[in-house]
Amino acid sequence: MNTRSCPNFPTTSCISSDKVRVEHFHRAGAGEWMRRVYRELTLELRLESFDISVPLSEIYEDIEIGEQGVLPGMEDELVVE
Repeated sequence: MNTRSCPNFPTTSCISSDKVRVEHFHRAGAGEWMRRVYRELTLELRLESFDISVPLSEIYEDIEIGEQGVLPGMEDELVVE
């Protein structure tokens, strides 16, 4: 299911499980979405609909992250965007 096509979802996030990367989509209007990408543990994911911020360091708290922001063993799969 594509949550961005559902009018009842004002916000949605995709959280990567193999590297520090959170894509956050927030409805900006009819059919329009704002997209933010977070890639650093020092940043906070802002959830406007709930008026809260969640530190990425808490999202990835129990996950071992390497120097490049990826899980150990996944370094060879690192893709530069």
